[in-house]
Amino acid sequence: MAEDEVIACFRGIDALRDRTMFLLMRRCGLRVGEVSRLLWSALDLAQGTVRIEHSTGHVDRVVYLSPDVAKALRQWQGLQTAAAPYVFPSRVTRKGVTALTARHIRNRMTRDLMLAGITKAYSPHALRHTFATQLLNAGASLEVVKELMGHRSLDVTLRYTQLYDRTTRAPYDQAMAQVEQRQGLQRRETMDDIRQTALDRFRASLERRQFSAHTIASYTLDRRLFFREAAGPLAQVSFREVDQFVEGQHQHGRSWATINRRPNALKPFFDCCLDQQLIGGNPGKPSHVVRRGRPLPKALSREQVQRLLAQIDHPLDRALLLVMLRCGLRVSEVAQRKLAQIDWEQPALHIEQGKGRKDRRVYMSPEAVARVQQGLAQHPGERAQGDGLWNRTRHARPLSVKAIHKKMERDATAAGIPASCHRLRQTFASNLLERGAEVIAIRDVLGHSQISSSARDAKVSSQKITQE
Repeated sequence: MAEDEVIACFRGIDALRDRTMFLLMRRCGLRVGEVSRLLWSALDLAQGTVRIEHSTGHVDRVVYLSPDVAKALRQWQGLQTAAAPYVFPSRVTRKGVTALTARHIRNRMTRDLMLAGITKAYSPHALRHTFATQLLNAGASLEVVKELMGHRSLDVTLRYTQLYDRTTRAPYDQAMAQVEQRQGLQRRETMDDIRQTALDRFRASLERRQFSAHTIASYTLDRRLFFREAAGPLAQVSFREVDQFVEGQHQHGRSWATINRRPNALKPFFDCCLDQQLIGGNPGKPSHVVRRGRPLPKALSREQVQRLLAQIDHPLDRALLLVMLRCGLRVSEVAQRKLAQIDWEQPALHIEQGKGRKDRRVYMSPEAVARVQQGLAQHPGERAQGDGLWNRTRHARPLSVKAIHKKMERDATAAGIPASCHRLRQTFASNLLERGAEVIAIRDVLGHSQISSSARDAKVSSQKITQE
């Protein structure tokens, strides 16, 4: 959240409980679940600390309380009439006092944002992002931020923070200014200025060329990880630094796709630097690319599809699976579908700005249409007004890609088959090819840019080859 949005939101909070909860996330970086289950016994107001145990990833940590958080907690403690173990109790039941739910905290933040006139949808997790970014920009090291956030790796912390703020490099700039002065260098720009300017220009060029936001974010992360290890001047980066970076990715157990993407994100950046005469040559080499095998696409058999469907009880979840299986949609595309994008007369789905910023029209089979209509019958009327076509509980919010992957993983494990969302897409392509569809038609349906991608996703069965 922007600083003015944070100020406006807190200015409108009149309930002490809400202010204290959100201060713990903004000033201490606590997760919403950690706030809801926080115990008074975990707080040491005298020392100004809070102990977080059994958190996400089983990472225990101690977080420090800022003076305004400690003051709010003391005020809130003074208002408690009953001795409840939870800092934010919900209600008294027959089993005793229960903790406030994370869902209730999210609803309270939505209400406070509306009262503050903030139209952008923020979750309490945005306050945790704000905490990490403010710490880093104030001069805290990345390792310290990682410990306070309770992360297991620096990669996760990097995704939470924004490293473009010049204040994060103030100590480094001061040291380099002294070194250059001693060495008699009279450059007007420091090493970090040159590198950051080159990174900004390259990102702007990607945006001008209309690269997707996902691609830009992934490439930006890859370059951050590389320059975190290659801390020397931009002009002195050689193939050895890239070799060491790729080797480090191998040691971390990254997949071949991730390892190949990261040097590929560096090569166009160094080409851009070469055009600006910032470097003498591109340090990227073909040897940095991992050679991969060519495994056959793992399409599901008819028996495997039946076993998978047998594990799904809810009609809407069945409809979700069949839309991927019978229409060949990517998981990100099916997650973003809205009811208004279904043409019931054709019947077809209109895919807007899919991968590669391509629009396309995908026709629905009678089975997929019937399953979608059965699923919608469970929640008639109100679902037409929201974006969450597949979300059974929150109709105004789309189901996330991660949630769909989790559903598929759970059902595939129960069925005892190695299924995934992308394997459904490969099954769709293989079924079309077996029934006589041309590869060029399959390419258009799948939304591929190259026909080789469609040929890789489709496979003719051994039975079909034997018949031929």
